[in-house]
Amino acid sequence: MSINPIELLRQKVTSIILNNPDGLGNEKSALLSKFYPIFLSILDARPDLIKKLNDTTTPSLSDVFGQNEQAKNGLLINLISGKMNTLEAEKTIDNAISRSLAALTSEAGNDTSSIIHYLKQHIDSIHSHVPAWARFSNSLGLVAKFICFRARFWQFNRSYSQ
Repeated sequence: MSINPIELLRQKVTSIILNNPDGLGNEKSALLSKFYPIFLSILDARPDLIKKLNDTTTPSLSDVFGQNEQAKNGLLINLISGKMNTLEAEKTIDNAISRSLAALTSEAGNDTSSIIHYLKQHIDSIHSHVPAWARFSNSLGLVAKFICFRARFWQFNRSYSQ
């Protein structure tokens, strides 16, 4: 059986991204550990996104969420921890997206159907690693809406408690 995609990304992507000693190694590692299962679940739900991201010179989180800034920012707010801010988190994830696609292609094959087949082999494990707050649905639209809801709730609670 092939390597679990989350473990693959930890080995092939996280190790490269953490090679830059900027004092945020723990935060970046935690960020990517939470991001990978969400990203892989989105790719599984939206296979067309694989080709779109591969065809983009520098794929970004904005491309994943179809330029929906509210959904993107909601995801970032839910993923960050420690000293990391949303700008640094987005930069880290943007860097990881292209490297993740390269790792998936290297492991599964160059075409979308091979990558989807690879993800389907491990989908139960992938879904079990999705953070509880993001388990609402596998479809990109519902995940995006739920993330936006969580971000609004978090911002409301934060402003209310101040």
